[in-house]
Amino acid sequence: MPHWEFARTEPVSLNVNIVSGSVTITAEPTDLITVDVRPSRPGRHADEYANEVTAEFTGDRLLVCEPSLGVLRLRDTSLDVVITVPSGSNCEAETASAEISCLGEFGSLNVRTASGQVRAASVAGEAQITSVSGRVTVAAAGTMTVKTASGSIEVGEVTGALQVGSVSGRVQVGSAGGPVNVQTSSGRITLDEISSGTAKINSISGEIRVQVTPGTDVYLDLSSLSGKVTSELDPADAQSPAGQSSAATLQLHCRTVSGSIRIGRAVSISPAQSQSS
Repeated sequence: MPHWEFARTEPVSLNVNIVSGSVTITAEPTDLITVDVRPSRPGRHADEYANEVTAEFTGDRLLVCEPSLGVLRLRDTSLDVVITVPSGSNCEAETASAEISCLGEFGSLNVRTASGQVRAASVAGEAQITSVSGRVTVAAAGTMTVKTASGSIEVGEVTGALQVGSVSGRVQVGSAGGPVNVQTSSGRITLDEISSGTAKINSISGEIRVQVTPGTDVYLDLSSLSGKVTSELDPADAQSPAGQSSAATLQLHCRTVSGSIRIGRAVSISPAQSQSS
């Protein structure tokens, strides 16, 4: 099966174009880029198709792609592609239904897929992911923009700006350190911890739950036409819309038509508690 090796210790710009199957990319300290391609299902035609994949490395750019449209794509020609690149590499991938797994530490990530699942461990810079129905899971990113129709979105930590757009997918965010803008139609939105900046969270019928870091001076602007709105914050910390929003450390704007809104206090786990659990 096709295998390539390229000597390299510095980060590269990787571009992958695979229709279906799986793509696993590992960014780690290494002095050798490797690319391996196998058919997802063994067979003569599948093997022949895998041999048509190309991997080209020029300058600091690595391109891995399937045959051009001029080559007939047979049934059951899904591919499993495994790539290793140096830590800090930038990755761009496009697929129809291939599952994409990004392990290790990347400089930036840009993924476009129809129904393939996307998973990423760590992106120091910007992560941009567009999917129709594929599930998106990112452990950590500097800044992040995600757009889906029905795929769920799970984000661990974003230190910078976070922008999410979804029709019916569930949105789960661990912590956000910068401006937050989340828009859904019916997907449930959960933000486990936020302490500063401006957060704008809007949904038509989706439930909104936001946890604020204890002691944060927060300006609350909450509205639901028919859903229940509750806040567990201390009155001394929370300001109403009549207050001075510019003076607050956190400005929280939540809007729904029929979904409920619940604002609570984030629960911090001490190192001792973490070790004992």
